Amino acid sequence: RYIESRFSAMDYMTKIPTQTLLRSIVQDLIIFGNAFLIKKRAPKEGAIPGLSLTGFRGKYPIIGLFPANPATISAECDKNGNIVAWVQESTNKKISWDPSEVIHLKKNAPRGGIYGISHLVPVLEDVRSLRQLEHNILLLLYRNLHPLMHVKVGVPEGATFQAIQVGQQRIDHITNVIKEMAPEGAIVTESDIEIDLKGSESQAIRAEGYMRHFEGRSFAGLGVSDTSMGKGATTNRSTAEQLAAEMQDMARAWQGYLSEVLRWEIVFEFLYEW
Repeated sequence: RYIESRFSAMDYMTKIPTQTLLRSIVQDLIIFGNAFLIKKRAPKEGAIPGLSLTGFRGKYPIIGLFPANPATISAECDKNGNIVAWVQESTNKKISWDPSEVIHLKKNAPRGGIYGISHLVPVLEDVRSLRQLEHNILLLLYRNLHPLMHVKVGVPEGATFQAIQVGQQRIDHITNVIKEMAPEGAIVTESDIEIDLKGSESQAIRAEGYMRHFEGRSFAGLGVSDTSMGKGATTNRSTAEQLAAEMQDMARAWQGYLSEVLRWEIVFEFLYEW
């Protein structure tokens, strides 16, 4: 109950519910591979209503945890590679924190590395390719939605100059008729005028295979299945349950990591403050 009351007090004082804070952490870990929480301490002992706390290691109790944008945070290290400060830089301001006042969560960090790596990084190029392919398909659809109308106006071989002029007048007339014709309209011509609709027919490149290829690469990189993304048209019930269980296992792994870090970085200090 003490831990619950501590988190409830932080919710009240920071106006950031714990669930919202946890979602923010997970979102940053997924997008950036890193999440940063800045500790805000009470200005004096006894500043938290309803709780009498003494602080830990000579510091005042924590009254709030504030998420920071990972894109603006960088580490300052000494010659041995140890972090001596976390620095946040914005347009016209620079703030520095002691490492003990910053909680850094990271995923997929190389051994000895300072920063984590988002699992989205290897998938970005596949997602960009998929999006470009979708864009090209839209352009192809727009281009071939209304087929090109080719009208052949007959002019006899060896016709005189006057006959050619008459033929040109007929071409101009047919062109104007087609331009002013309603989309649902029709046209009636003489027997020597042929109208042909030019489209891609069956000679266009089939994009379905490429779409499935890049979708599969993107889903595999994200660690999700076709069924989870609503694409499992041929998946049976048994396979769908297995894939759903794998996704739940991945979610539990994220929850386990988050629980471990928060227990070590926050809950232990709360217990020593009491």
